[in-house]
Amino acid sequence: PLTTLALGSDGRIYGWGYNYYGQLGDGSKTLATSFTRVSIAGALTGKTIVQLGGGTHHFVGLDSAGDLYGWGANKNEQSDFIGQLGVGGSPAESTVPLNVDLTSVPNGTNFASVSAGYYSSVAISSAGDLYAWGENSAGQLGSGTQTDLSVPTAVSTDSLPVGTTFKDFRVGSEHSVALTVDGQLYAQGKRDAGRLGDGVSTLYQLIPAAISFQALEFVPAQSSTPNAPVDSPPPSYSGPTLGVVNQSVTAGTAIVFPGARLDSVTAIYVGQSKVEITSQSAHSVTIDLPTTLTAGS
Repeated sequence: PLTTLALGSDGRIYGWGYNYYGQLGDGSKTLATSFTRVSIAGALTGKTIVQLGGGTHHFVGLDSAGDLYGWGANKNEQSDFIGQLGVGGSPAESTVPLNVDLTSVPNGTNFASVSAGYYSSVAISSAGDLYAWGENSAGQLGSGTQTDLSVPTAVSTDSLPVGTTFKDFRVGSEHSVALTVDGQLYAQGKRDAGRLGDGVSTLYQLIPAAISFQALEFVPAQSSTPNAPVDSPPPSYSGPTLGVVNQSVTAGTAIVFPGARLDSVTAIYVGQSKVEITSQSAHSVTIDLPTTLTAGS
């Protein structure tokens, strides 16, 4: 968090800041108060980096050929080894970029994106398959275990529809979320404080679990609007419902629903009519009311 890397238009990586674990990748562990270049000797010889991901004290990179690299800390403050560089086994840290060990990945796999968070790293292949490595004590890498992973390991697809492919993945300290190409969200890891959003109480989720989305229903404000509210989700909506709110609503006015998080709401109905969400935050939403509303039953 105290180190910054920037990708130049020349394909070189520049950095500054904290370097205690070698995360600047310049071959030293010396703090840099101005631009320093990540080493292009060794693993990066002749390579062009196109994407970077940063964790707490490590970085990962993706080159134009779809290959992966890691440098910086390969451990955390509690353990001498975690594996977030993906190089397998030792070292506990590296001051220069190293090739990520792809022995557990099918031959010919090329990667399209890479990211990192805390003490873990993630990459998505050009085919949309998801691989993760590093800290996994809470099952946050979705491998089906709570064992740390020192090389890229496929995220379990046992709970997913056949043919599911991914477009994004983000890792927190003890949980992670994944977005599929068709727009479905999945989460894995530790559930405390409801962070997985799937409505389940079991503490750990070791493989991806679908995140539930919710609808809200409101009483319309205008006297000319047909009678409402409704007592159940409108027929056009088949997902779970956060609740029916007996509250008048006016277009362009923020609606507050005390005690509920509204940033995950994907649909709002006034009577039987779905209305447009123009903005939303954790505890309020703003909507645009259509000219005509359909009465609730």
